[in-house]
Amino acid sequence: MRIDDILINSMIAQIEVQQETAKRLAEQAAAKGLSVESYLSTLLDQAAVESKSDSELTPREKAKAFLEWANSHHSTRPPLSDGAMSRDSIYTREDEQL
Repeated sequence: MRIDDILINSMIAQIEVQQETAKRLAEQAAAKGLSVESYLSTLLDQAAVESKSDSELTPREKAKAFLEWANSHHSTRPPLSDGAMSRDSIYTREDEQL
């Protein structure tokens, strides 16, 4: 492994953000149970994956991106009942609509 590889894999950066932005990031990190540093690392990883086109992603990266997307949509609503998801409730006959 070359020294360039090590530097690419580990980088320290300092950025300046507005106080309100820092507070919002801290709240979002806490809501996910992460430190701000870990949360920012996750956001940067997501941005790096999203910047690649689908043809550039490996199957593992595609699966990871999908799972991250799916997990980002939490809902406090209860799931639909079996009756609401039945074929009869989805499709109606034309004469029933009139």
